[in-house]
Amino acid sequence: MAFNHQSLPNATDVAIRFGGKDFSVLLPNTRPKDAIDISERMRQNIYDIALEHKTSSVADYVTISCRVASMVPTGEKSAADLIKQADEALYQTKAAGRNRTVESQ
Repeated sequence: MAFNHQSLPNATDVAIRFGGKDFSVLLPNTRPKDAIDISERMRQNIYDIALEHKTSSVADYVTISCRVASMVPTGEKSAADLIKQADEALYQTKAAGRNRTVESQ
């Protein structure tokens, strides 16, 4: 499934494949609440397409789960910390039932 990067709000935003079925969307200089809103719009847009998923045992249509992780860069936090935080949020999302947006705590 193609991702329309033009739907991202800022020229500095970027979407990248981050393994198998996972993608990461980097939204520099974006407040966490705004990142959640952007993620939820992306999730809803995919849902609204109603693209049939014939091989899924989970859902009849393609959906996405979004995990939102944020951090203010400091000497104590690294990009690896942010990725770990995002991965943990993804597991929370899937455990909560998929097709939803979850913010990491």
